[in-house]
Amino acid sequence: MHPHSPTTFSVWPVACNLSAAHVRRAGGGDAGSAAGRGDEERSTDNQDTGSAADGAAMTSDEGRIDGAGLVANVRYALDALVQLTERHSREFRASVLLVSADGRLLDCAGPRLPLEYRRAIHGQKVGEGAGSCGTAAFRGERVIVGDIARDPLWADFRDIALANGLRACWSQPIRSSTGEVLGTFALYYDAPRLPDAEEIRLIETAAARAAVMLEQARRGASAEALVEELRSG
Repeated sequence: MHPHSPTTFSVWPVACNLSAAHVRRAGGGDAGSAAGRGDEERSTDNQDTGSAADGAAMTSDEGRIDGAGLVANVRYALDALVQLTERHSREFRASVLLVSADGRLLDCAGPRLPLEYRRAIHGQKVGEGAGSCGTAAFRGERVIVGDIARDPLWADFRDIALANGLRACWSQPIRSSTGEVLGTFALYYDAPRLPDAEEIRLIETAAARAAVMLEQARRGASAEALVEELRSG
């Protein structure tokens, strides 16, 4: 197992506040500008991951914004959660996929994952053998794949994953308070490996924070709008 940075959770209160700040955010730009910020972040692998969190936490004004603005803010908050998680170690790359009503994986956040890979998995059907995330969403339980090159769950996606330097993937379902699977939170590594107890705790906590964000967004119907936007995009 590769050495990695000690896992701490001091950033999670910031991540939890992100959801409230973004769902309540009033004014300060339209959906296009927010989406543009997300695109800019995806293109800079080595940027300071703190900037997204700092910017997100700055605005907590009460008020109303249109549905498009809410969608952009929810997506930006999940992107920031991924970046906060990646502060724990540069050895992994994190991602969030949402699940559509018709059972398809929708790429939502993963700034450090190769764009070619993200495009390949977007819209794929949830099911047994659909990689780590598709299987985790289908089973409703965590799926640990320590070696993508050898695991049968990755038969259909092995070539695209290996071509993009992805060798291990651990995926945790994002569950609502009623147990519904809303999506998955995953960690990818560029070498075969299995998680230790701290890494399991990290992915569980990240998925729980994502669930809080999505459930808060649901109260304004923006989570469903985000799923529809991703599905049609």
